[in-house]
Amino acid sequence: MEYYISSPISEVVSVELTEMPILEELYIHFPVHGPRLLVNLACSPSIRKVSLNGCFKLGFGEKKLWSLTSIHLSFNLPSQVFPSMNDVATVLQAAPHLEEISADVISNHVPGAIPNIVMQKLRRVHLVFKLSGGASIQTLFNSITLPALKDFFVILGIGTTLDNQS
Repeated sequence: MEYYISSPISEVVSVELTEMPILEELYIHFPVHGPRLLVNLACSPSIRKVSLNGCFKLGFGEKKLWSLTSIHLSFNLPSQVFPSMNDVATVLQAAPHLEEISADVISNHVPGAIPNIVMQKLRRVHLVFKLSGGASIQTLFNSITLPALKDFFVILGIGTTLDNQS
């Protein structure tokens, strides 16, 4: 499924995608002033690839997405707070067979402890952290075990440092 918008949208438009039971790939790239998008993948058990760029909120419900192998999340309105580190952890928990994830992490807010997550198949991780908050970033990394990792790319925002803890 692909959406294309050929001209700027002057009014706020909301698009909700929820009932997609046979969907396998979802690519949605909206311009900066495009519509707001709610994507709920709880009813998409066949989804394999997701690429979202724009103003969106992603949901999974309590379901596991066993088929999801690739996800890219890029939020183009920096004033918003999705995806956060907690959202990245939620994606990892919901997609146990994920092989690659890339995300522009807007918010470093972690509401509580992130549970330990073992990602047996995750080979590629590309994360850009827009804001500072090294301790929160470290909390995320400390909670994830990645035995198949081959490609790890991280960019930290201005003023972000990670303490070296043994």
